[in-house]
Amino acid sequence: EVVKIGGLFQLFDSKNRPDFNQAQCLAAFLMAIKEVNDNPDLLPNTTLVSGIASGRGFSDAIEAANALVSSKFGGTGVDIVIGSGSDIETEASNQVFAQSKLIQIHTVSQAVELSQGSMYPWRIQTT
Repeated sequence: EVVKIGGLFQLFDSKNRPDFNQAQCLAAFLMAIKEVNDNPDLLPNTTLVSGIASGRGFSDAIEAANALVSSKFGGTGVDIVIGSGSDIETEASNQVFAQSKLIQIHTVSQAVELSQGSMYPWRIQTT
């Protein structure tokens, strides 16, 4: 079985400079996928593959989310998304993911409304 994991990371800041924190999150994401794939005891008979998208700001995040849902992997899209963007990007992308009933696992946010499961039922927040 192949599980297609989308990674949504904002690799550049608002001044188009590299965002090193996001780059580290992307590196950790890719290393975790490699570690799982390299250990057959973790997910037997399963291979994780990744598709990456990046978007800074509300509209770019929606565009990146749409790419993950409909364009990656020959148009079949991803099965789940992991991201570490800001509250604005998380809120925007979640609108797209919720329409597709696609789970988004995300790091902690500062926006209280993002932690309300009734408003964002397809979003899981880590701490």
